[in-house]
Amino acid sequence: MRGLFRNSFLYVFLCVCSLFGDDAKKKVTTNKVIVVVNGNVITKLDVENRIKVFLKLANVQIPESEKEGMFANMLKAMIDELLKLQKVTEFIKRFNDNKPLVSVEEIDQYFNNVLKQSHISREEFDGFLKENNIAMDFVYRQIDANLSWGRFIVDCFSGNIQISDSEVTSYINQLEESSKCKTYILGRIAVPFTSANEDEARSKINEAMYYLSQGVAFELVANNFSSGAEAQNGGFVGAVKETQLKENELAIITSTSVGNVSQIIKNDNEFVIYKVYNVKAQGGNSLTKITAQRIEFTVPREKMESVAEEVLRNSKNVDNFLLTASLDKRAKIYNDEEFIVEEMRPEVQGFMAGLTPGTISAPVPTPNGFSVFYTKGKELINNSIPSFEEVKRMIQNKKLESIAKKQFQEVQVNAYIKYMD
Repeated sequence: MRGLFRNSFLYVFLCVCSLFGDDAKKKVTTNKVIVVVNGNVITKLDVENRIKVFLKLANVQIPESEKEGMFANMLKAMIDELLKLQKVTEFIKRFNDNKPLVSVEEIDQYFNNVLKQSHISREEFDGFLKENNIAMDFVYRQIDANLSWGRFIVDCFSGNIQISDSEVTSYINQLEESSKCKTYILGRIAVPFTSANEDEARSKINEAMYYLSQGVAFELVANNFSSGAEAQNGGFVGAVKETQLKENELAIITSTSVGNVSQIIKNDNEFVIYKVYNVKAQGGNSLTKITAQRIEFTVPREKMESVAEEVLRNSKNVDNFLLTASLDKRAKIYNDEEFIVEEMRPEVQGFMAGLTPGTISAPVPTPNGFSVFYTKGKELINNSIPSFEEVKRMIQNKKLESIAKKQFQEVQVNAYIKYMD
């Protein structure tokens, strides 16, 4: 259960944890305080040291101008981590006899994995710390805060989660019903309307259909005409069970062949056009699940090829690529997502199927540029219904994740944070 909150070593270490420690406190008198968090200070030097360690572990060098762009993000991460550390410290003082939730051995093992993923020896990193006058405790405290927060959530709240047999059975029944249905891989163009603007909306959806009839790509039309949230992804919705569709929608989608678009469908408050990318029969064999981080580049069409080539060259060094992308104004980096390859657009499946963990995909075209996927995990998953105990663990994990989010929101609301001039 405690493993629930342990993510990729390097990703968590670089992107989430702070580097606030006792060594930084000693320098307060000679260094500018930039924020006070519940009485604890973070100084300019703290953030600068954080950036130094970040760059060392990422094994890259960047210009000073780009370091300035990293400052605000690093500071926010440090504030969040310090809030978590303060909450855990309060807990162990009151309820755990001042005994730490995470041992020194666990922290050391965690950090050794960070170094391994960074291809840096312990001797080399110790030399780096000495050269930059950064204490090892400064580094270890961030790991302690991150691991201790996850353990605090599990230890404090897992025992209070009540999951009845009927709740598990109900969830299994839902999974069983869902497995009996056909699954459609769909794209969607949606234009909402009210009684006041129905004619205008009808005109807009008719125009979208005209462009589709002229051979304009569905993704491009969706991006420009659809008002749904999926418009930014070229209208792609993904896997939709037939039970999730309205009766009038299902009747028309059923009669639409794979690769084609449906006729215009009028619902209560919107006009819709669907594209049927694929149809999956009931049940099915094992599926390929990929855990990946999506990096989306917004690029003018005339520059797409040259930028894609640049990205492809840079992607050979994963750590360098991720850091560069985080500073690229054209790029938007999403949190880790899980993708079922068989439920993606056919043209995207070709890019994804051959990926292995630790690699970056070739650029995948999108309506406004392209995306690449940094693959963190890949596995075959059985499409069968999980066991009773597996479903129970699934429900508990979801509840713990929800609790962790609410607990941190509460910590943030009650925090005193003052930014200094």
